Amino acid sequence: MDRTEKIDQVINDYRAERFAERKEEIKEYYKANRNEICREFTRKVRRGIQSCQKEQKAVKNIILSVLYSSSLTKSYELQIAFCDERMFFDDTPVYEYWTPAFIFEHVENDITDFKRKAAEKIPRIKEYELDDVRSTYLWNHYFMVMLLLRELVPMAVEEVYGECNMPDADVVVSFGRYMEKSIPLYQRGKTDEIFSSGNR
Repeated sequence: MDRTEKIDQVINDYRAERFAERKEEIKEYYKANRNEICREFTRKVRRGIQSCQKEQKAVKNIILSVLYSSSLTKSYELQIAFCDERMFFDDTPVYEYWTPAFIFEHVENDITDFKRKAAEKIPRIKEYELDDVRSTYLWNHYFMVMLLLRELVPMAVEEVYGECNMPDADVVVSFGRYMEKSIPLYQRGKTDEIFSSGNR
């Protein structure tokens, strides 16, 4: 087994144990602070939609993106892009940014703990190797973000579109890496046809 394979094995073992604990902590925090988290996310959606209304911009897609740069800076910000039907090729998107900080709160402590435990099996772990470990570990957290958004998005979108007197507006909300294929989370209006056509 070479060094890379050994690191992969150690991080997979570590993830299985540590993230099982973190997942429960994240769930408990969300249960205790659900209303506040929902209000903050809804506020971001509201600001984006209101900005689009002022610019008379038709929003057909709301794309929540994981930014590679936010992993490097450890801010773990998500970009919320309000776009027309061209999605990432929209010339005039409106952006908001949101960080579900409670999901990522212990990432750096866990990476430090991993480095200490892994040192017993892998000598002199380098920073670039830790960056790879962090990227791998973060995808557990981004999966939790996706589950969170599946609950928050429908509530936020319907509340905001109701407030903004847009009952018949159609929009697709999706989540993924920036500029890559995203996963649909929610849709309203005529866009339902996009998701049902593949099931006919």
